[in-house]
Amino acid sequence: MFGSVYWSTYKRIEKEVLELSHSIYFDDSQLKVYSNEILDLIIRISTNIESLYEDVYRDEFKKTENKIGPMITKIGEIFSLKDKVIHISNDNFHFKKSLISIKPFDYKTGDENDYYSAYNALKHNRSKNIKKANIHFLLRTLAAFYALCVIFDDKWTPLQNNIFESKTPYTFTYNSEIFSANVYDKQLAYAEQSIIFLAMKIDAVNKSKKSCVADMLSQCEKNLKIKFREQKPKECLFKAELTPEYLQSLDKFKKKYSKNNAATEVELNLLFGDYDNERTFDKLGAESLDVLVDHIKLNMEKNIATIVVNRDDGKDMFPALL
Repeated sequence: MFGSVYWSTYKRIEKEVLELSHSIYFDDSQLKVYSNEILDLIIRISTNIESLYEDVYRDEFKKTENKIGPMITKIGEIFSLKDKVIHISNDNFHFKKSLISIKPFDYKTGDENDYYSAYNALKHNRSKNIKKANIHFLLRTLAAFYALCVIFDDKWTPLQNNIFESKTPYTFTYNSEIFSANVYDKQLAYAEQSIIFLAMKIDAVNKSKKSCVADMLSQCEKNLKIKFREQKPKECLFKAELTPEYLQSLDKFKKKYSKNNAATEVELNLLFGDYDNERTFDKLGAESLDVLVDHIKLNMEKNIATIVVNRDDGKDMFPALL
């Protein structure tokens, strides 16, 4: 997908909205402020949204439909659009209660958040429905336009150079001066699931009455300086994930050393962040020096993770590292 045509339009309209925010103080008390300028912006944005739905649908299914309704429904299902959260991140927007975080696609026909019905009302009878040309609908419409531009663009954004510099942002601003969106950290979910899997194996072997899961997670957080957290994948417009190239390299390593217990223990120690500890490699022995060399090669690979458009519904479970 290549959304450059839409991005150029989006950026031009975004600039106009930013200029408008200098003329009108954008806060909770101004949500119902309406004008002909806002009406024009809503019409232009919504026309692009309709075209975007068709292009995304055509790109996904290699066909189109006679009516836009089924296309909107299907695209909404594929990308869990109703759940997507878009944040207003510009300092010139002063909302305290409303529009701090928006679910632009979460509405019922005709309700107060239905920007699409507002657009159609304005398109067919502007003078009668002029009050719908307000800041509330403007920003919900623009947020929807932004999200669909991201989806249609579908680009990979490198996140870091190698595994030792892995830092995933909670939110990500992509080609916008107004909006940002949540990032689902698949690496974090991957590590957490692997640790839980390992802890369950240890508990089973030791027949422990008290599970070691919490202790292992805590130790990993301490050593790697990360924080496991509840993640809601459906809400995230973006996700950070390991690249296919890196996953392929990891899979080759796992297959090569699948029966090597020393290599397995090294994997566990590295997962805990003990890569500076000599004891991590004590059990390898001279005959397994290639394990260490392959580890170094694996963990020094460039661009192991990227931020991409999120299609996750929370059901995607990674295989364990070990």
